[in-house]
Amino acid sequence: EEVIRGGSAASLSALLNRLDPVLRKVAHLGSWQVISPVEVAGYVAVVNELLAVQNKSYGRPTILVARSVKGEEELPDGAVAVLTPDMPDVLSHVSVRARNSKVCFATCFDSNILTELQGMKGSCFA
Repeated sequence: EEVIRGGSAASLSALLNRLDPVLRKVAHLGSWQVISPVEVAGYVAVVNELLAVQNKSYGRPTILVARSVKGEEELPDGAVAVLTPDMPDVLSHVSVRARNSKVCFATCFDSNILTELQGMKGSCFA
């Protein structure tokens, strides 16, 4: 992790992170930026911050819809996915952990889709 973040890839990643929303809009790339593409099924839980639940242990497979993800958080035990409107760097701690742990991690740029997902709280979703 430290080697990746210490190299030139980190600078390029930060630049692309700033340009991404503009490029996505111009290129009509859709509402999602998938950082860790994993097919999952689980029960939807809505949280304000990933940070607030990082030490929690979910007893069943859980899809977290998190309003805020900064990038330094740990993934809670039992989480199979984290969906958020935030766009942490693809080289951030949580992004690397998600990929290594085979946890789906994605940013959604469409507030209507996020509202729909939040409305599924407690439901099983695949």
